[in-house]
Amino acid sequence: RWYPTLTTLEDGKVLALSGLDEIGQIVPGKDEIYDPATKEWEYTGIVRKFPTYPAVFLLNDGKLFYSGSNAGYGPADVGRDPGVWDLSTNKFKKIPGLSDPDQMETSATVRLPPAQDEKFMVIGGGGVGESEKSSEKSRLVDLQQKNPKFTDGASLSEGTRYPSASLLPDDSLLVTGGSNDYRGRGGSDVLQARLYDAKTDTYRRVADPAVGRNY
Repeated sequence: RWYPTLTTLEDGKVLALSGLDEIGQIVPGKDEIYDPATKEWEYTGIVRKFPTYPAVFLLNDGKLFYSGSNAGYGPADVGRDPGVWDLSTNKFKKIPGLSDPDQMETSATVRLPPAQDEKFMVIGGGGVGESEKSSEKSRLVDLQQKNPKFTDGASLSEGTRYPSASLLPDDSLLVTGGSNDYRGRGGSDVLQARLYDAKTDTYRRVADPAVGRNY
């Protein structure tokens, strides 16, 4: 697998999702689980398709949250919807509310602190494939609500694909880099950095990077 996502499950086993095969085709939903006790891989026996690098997080109840963030490849209408996935039954409950659902590719997803509150933020992103579209939005979702849905939070100053997002010791979030266009095409690097405050839902500009970092 090239470009898979690895997610540690409740029992310590590791779930491998998506990726490309040896000829560069999207792995067609053949998800595998690694058992560190036996050091062996085993197919799950169920099919659930995602684009490469799907942003998948373990929740408090053992289910998995897919935010919709991904690195692309595969059909534009398969595995793009965010939702909560019960691996034991293969049931997937979609989460509504995205104002730009066609621009989740190359976005970044962060679990906001404290982690047990299960609030997530999806930052930037762009259109499918080599699209010139890019999003300046930050979308928020609280998975402990009875009927969770995405809402728009504070925005970046410009559309940003491939943003880097890092939680800092004081619980603020550093968002930096990325590009307006596909893989920084046409000198489109975003030379900006911001700190996000989840309590006030605001960004604050900090020292900008001198070197562009995108794909």
